[in-house]
Amino acid sequence: MKKYTQPKLYTANFNLSKQWYIYYNKWCNKSKKYIRKRYSQGLNTENYLKDRINTAYEILDRAKENIDYLDSSLENKHTNTVIDNFLKAIEKKACYVRKTTIRDYYCFFNIFKKWLYDNGQKHLKINDLTFNDISLFLIEIKKQRNLSNKSYNNYLILIRSILNELLREKIINTNPSKGIKKLPCSLGKNIAYSRHQQNEIISYLKQNDPYTLFYIKLIYYCFIRPSELRQIKIKYLDVDSITIPSLISKNRKHSVIKIPCHLRSDIEKIINQYPSNYFLFSKDRKPGETQIGYNYFSKRYRCYLNTLGYSQEYTLYSWKHTGVIRAFKSGIDIKDLQIHLRHSSLDMVNNYLKSLGLYSSDKISNSFPVI
Repeated sequence: MKKYTQPKLYTANFNLSKQWYIYYNKWCNKSKKYIRKRYSQGLNTENYLKDRINTAYEILDRAKENIDYLDSSLENKHTNTVIDNFLKAIEKKACYVRKTTIRDYYCFFNIFKKWLYDNGQKHLKINDLTFNDISLFLIEIKKQRNLSNKSYNNYLILIRSILNELLREKIINTNPSKGIKKLPCSLGKNIAYSRHQQNEIISYLKQNDPYTLFYIKLIYYCFIRPSELRQIKIKYLDVDSITIPSLISKNRKHSVIKIPCHLRSDIEKIINQYPSNYFLFSKDRKPGETQIGYNYFSKRYRCYLNTLGYSQEYTLYSWKHTGVIRAFKSGIDIKDLQIHLRHSSLDMVNNYLKSLGLYSSDKISNSFPVI
């Protein structure tokens, strides 16, 4: 007699307003029959159909691989293990951070959970997790996966963020990752386009794809992220500003971006021509009711760059870097740049400018006293 039947997914006919869940039957020795079980943790946090489907099938795949763990999660809802609490913290974060970020959290969670299992600590209580446990995990996983210092630091950021969530919920009293230092890593260099490259690409797009050129202008002039641009609707536009609602913003903060004068006439035409509920970008190459896919423009643009002979280091995001360089060199104040970039501090702006080969001040080169 099988202990469990194969878990299946219930989607309510793909209705996002209803609860989705994984269901399976568990054999009960006492009643001598199968009992229906339902599992829904993490299944109903996505607001877009495609994203909920992806998340649901990821959880279903994990359930098929390890139904014992899923069943124990149902039987022991009030357990206080590291694994259970980390999963709860990630599911809570799913309500307010980007979907791509949540995928990073789940990926990290699976790696950390496997490490706990491999080290005989799958039942480790959350309040027993120590500084040494986290340090040992980071050291060992760096060696096993041959991680760069940057990837090591990203793992540290993820685990620290999860623990901070548990700290806010008063599940733990202190964050055991506090005091673990990041490893040194190079700042890296963001690639921008030269004036010649700008002219070449713009000239090519004017002839072959003006719609992609308009998309690029919004990145260049307004520093809007591609992940945000695909979600912008006409109702978020004004003649001289674009509103980025917290729901689509990377940092989940509501913000209003000023539109430079060179772009206003294009924006005004769109506002007057299309319904307010239309997405600014659609596959029809004009505003429409259907949102474009995540990589729609990046794939189109990559084809154009390949045609023109540009290497992989040049991307759509290079236009943001280009816009920042041009703005900085034109004399725009660093504080104004901070606001337009939506950076939380001047230190962030300074680090970004350094990565572009710029400096926040030209006094050293122009005002150094003569010997």
